[in-house]
Amino acid sequence: MKRLKLLNLHSLEKRRLLADLTLCFKIRNQLTHTTTAPADTNNSSTHGHSQKRKASKFYCETSKHFFCNRVVKQWNSLPSDIVTSTSLSRFNSTIQQLDFNIFLRFKEL
Repeated sequence: MKRLKLLNLHSLEKRRLLADLTLCFKIRNQLTHTTTAPADTNNSSTHGHSQKRKASKFYCETSKHFFCNRVVKQWNSLPSDIVTSTSLSRFNSTIQQLDFNIFLRFKEL
């Protein structure tokens, strides 16, 4: 952790989370080629933003680590102004400033 702080870097866990959120944004805004349609949104909640994701049911332990399941909580926790960003660069710069420690096993200082 000292080296990461000294070099002003995020942990590998946080970098993976940020990359997952970026990919979710790209898929949601059709900025990347994918052969599958985005998962259904869960618009029944009045809290948060209108582009909430719904986790798939998983029947084995490994399925919960798939991209479509591991990014749902984090994506749904984002503020609506970030989710509805007009550009990828704006989205990336704003999520860099958020505190994701509640989702990380190894908390950043």
